[in-house]
Amino acid sequence: MPDLRLLPTHPAPQTPTTVLESGAVAFSIDEVAHLLRINRKTVVAMIDRGELTGVRYARRRWVPAHALRALLLLEPPDEGSSEPSSS
Repeated sequence: MPDLRLLPTHPAPQTPTTVLESGAVAFSIDEVAHLLRINRKTVVAMIDRGELTGVRYARRRWVPAHALRALLLLEPPDEGSSEPSSS
């Protein structure tokens, strides 16, 4: 993981949190590319192929934080409704 750190605005005894733990809901294509250390065109291609969830708002694309955490295996992927249930 990159050494990107967010510093709190109020000095407190807490340690700085990483970008993925910052509470951000979504990341821009450039932020994801920087975090993954890949080209932004690769991030766009991943979204187009369905390997990474992307959200379009107006003319900008965003990657939801939960999708990025799931890609990095920091949290388990959401249980999708695509699998048949056993009930």
